[in-house]
Order: sequence, then C-alpha cells, then structure tokens
Amino acid sequence: MAGLFTLESVDPQIIYDAAQQRVDQTGGALHCYSRLPLRQLLRFLSSKHTTWWISEHPSPHSLSPDSSVLHDHMTSHLPAQNDVVVVESLDWLVHRNGDAQVLEWLQRLDGLAKLHIFEVVLPVDPLTFEVRFWMRLRSLAPKFADELESPDINDDHEEDSVPLEGVPTEQESPIDEVLVHLVSLPRLGFNKVLLAKRMLQWKRMGFDLSELEPAMSMEDLSEAFALYQSTETQVVKAIDGLRYINAHELVLTTTERHRYQFRFMHLLHIDETTAELLELVSTRQAPAFSLESSHP
Repeated sequence: MAGLFTLESVDPQIIYDAAQQRVDQTGGALHCYSRLPLRQLLRFLSSKHTTWWISEHPSPHSLSPDSSVLHDHMTSHLPAQNDVVVVESLDWLVHRNGDAQVLEWLQRLDGLAKLHIFEVVLPVDPLTFEVRFWMRLRSLAPKFADELESPDINDDHEEDSVPLEGVPTEQESPIDEVLVHLVSLPRLGFNKVLLAKRMLQWKRMGFDLSELEPAMSMEDLSEAFALYQSTETQVVKAIDGLRYINAHELVLTTTERHRYQFRFMHLLHIDETTAELLELVSTRQAPAFSLESSHP
C-alpha cells in the first residue's frame, strides 16, 4: 500500500501499536510527527524511530502546527520505500490553516507518498471535523487497519459514538463532580515537585497536558512557571466550558457534545471553541447559564 490512510483513534497506545504492526509487515521504518513531546512519546514506541514534535514551543526537534511547514519538512526528510509515517493533530492543523489549505496539502502529500511508495497514517477523531471536511478526507484517505474497528459517522453526523477518554459517560459521575477548579500555584515556592503533583491532578481529570510536559525538563523555573500559568489558564477555561456543555446538554446533539468535550479535554483552541459553543447554544434558546469562571 501507499498513500494516505485514516486511523479512527487518538489513543497513542492504539496508534503506535498499529503503526508498529504495519512497519513489521512492510520492513520499512517508522516516522512520527506527534503532538506528544519525545519524553512522553517514548512510552509508546522505541527510541530507534524518527520522531518530531508538533508544537508552538520552539525546540531543536519541534515543528509548528502548519501544513506548509510539515510538508516542507517531510519533503526534505523524505521517507524511503515501504516506510510508515504517522502525522497527528490534523484537527489542530485544520483550525490553524483552514479546511481548504489542509485538503490541498493532503492531496500533495498523497501524491508524494504514492510516488515514493510510503504510507501516511492520520490518527483522527471524526467528531472533531465538520461533515463536509470528513467526507472529503475519507475519500482521499481510506480507513487504515480494518481490524481496529471504530464506529463510523453518517452524513448527518448524528450517530452516538464511543465516549472520549477522560470525559464521563452518563453512567459515570457528572462532569461537575469530576472536574474541579484547583487553587493556583504561586510563583513563590514553585518547584518541579509541585508541578508534577498538579499535572497528576489534571491528568486524573482527563486533560491532555502535552504542551506542559516540557516544563518538567526546563532548568529555568521562571520559564517553567510561565508555561504552567499558561496551561492553568486554559484548564480553568476548559472546565468552565465542560460545565457549560453539561448545563446545556438538552440543546446539543450527541455529536456536538462529544466534539466540544474533545476540544476542551485536549486544551485545543479554547477561546475559539468557547465562543463557537456560546453562539451555537444562544441560537437554540437554551436556559440561561453563565460561562463566567466559577472558581475562587
């Protein structure tokens, strides 16, 4: 096989187990463009693989979430025949670059992969995309690894789907009981031990802290604290957003709830998601509920 394929999962364990299995079959090498920093990514794959970090934080092995940057990099680091390339964060690229630009890039990437006979695997959650984009994506990139079954969505985007990791189901505790605002950590006395404890608390709530992981390896505590503060702001807004979803669940479809929950739990473009959610609910005459932060 050669070209583009979609894998309907954003679970790193599933993604890299499938990629490793495919590499074992093809005898090629594995290249990873991941949203996870290397330290976290190594929990799921061997250090022998080639990895780059998709991030807005500059580092020797990071690339900005921009389709043109990724294409130029992949062209200059061209995979060999039978190699497998994993490219995460497609939803982030769509948000940053727009549907049209990303689709144009994917078409060029598909041509490049077929010309040089390598595979590109795009791990995705279908619910994070608009219907039209998803349909065009699937026509360009068929499903990868059919044995990894995942529920497809119909044209109306209205079928129930498997709940997102870290988001309570109807049988579990309500969101308001699972997600709580924590007291902010002050700069005075801030250290790696406190940071690790706070990260553990947020991870137990289900938040994706990929962007905060580098703080644990920073020597400058001021720099680490600045990154912590930025993440804390996003977590606070995300919790408020998730509570808002819970309060207005009757006016949101299952697909809409899962889409917004996914964005909030992964701390993806929080301000834009909040504005979009507020506008959507306001058009449906939902009961009054303030999205102002309720934390102390």
